[in-house]
Amino acid sequence: MPIPTIGGMTLEQWQAEAVTLTAARDCALKSQDYSVGDGVINRRNRRPDLEQIQAALAEARRNVETLVQQTAGTRRVFNLRPL
Repeated sequence: MPIPTIGGMTLEQWQAEAVTLTAARDCALKSQDYSVGDGVINRRNRRPDLEQIQAALAEARRNVETLVQQTAGTRRVFNLRPL
């Protein structure tokens, strides 16, 4: 039986993506937008687009839920042998 995927990614990959995006969202919430300089030399730190991160996180969570539902009825068989 083939392993179900969405967008070419398995359940485990979508779960890892959700964890990564959650960390990215947390970092974006902590960062600030600021500018330093006198006109000659400028440095600017911009806050990442939080809306894009949140949309990607919502998609990852939906895909995880879909794949969990698809695999809910399947059984995994493991053969264990004592050492």
